[in-house]
Amino acid sequence: MALTVPDAPTAVSATRGNASASVAFSAPASDGGDAITGYTATCDSSDGGASGSGSDSASPVTVSGLTNGKTYTCTVHATNAVGDSAESSVSGSFVPATVPGAPTAVSATRGNASASVSFSAPASDGGDAITGYTATCDSS
Repeated sequence: MALTVPDAPTAVSATRGNASASVAFSAPASDGGDAITGYTATCDSSDGGASGSGSDSASPVTVSGLTNGKTYTCTVHATNAVGDSAESSVSGSFVPATVPGAPTAVSATRGNASASVSFSAPASDGGDAITGYTATCDSS
């Protein structure tokens, strides 16, 4: 039997992180007759984010250097001594993000057993829309 490159990995999925993704996959059905030495995941943006890639010996593979707030999909290929497999099918799309910045210009106006808190929205939403705010008042 002649050695060949491995089949492509399958069942690729990506979980977003802060400017990163964890890319999980299933090993290919065939290693081409030679042990797989590693996997490389590549994530590309459809709307101007920086591409990134990462390598590891097993699933999942961490890909860093992505742009928060941009849309990505990822592929994975397997490598053996003969070479690289074809790229896998693409993962579902995702948007890397982190927590938003802190609101600024916070002030409180007293009321009857209450306070009205006003503020300015943070400069950064962390790459994902802010869905709400919580004000907490403590007594000194």
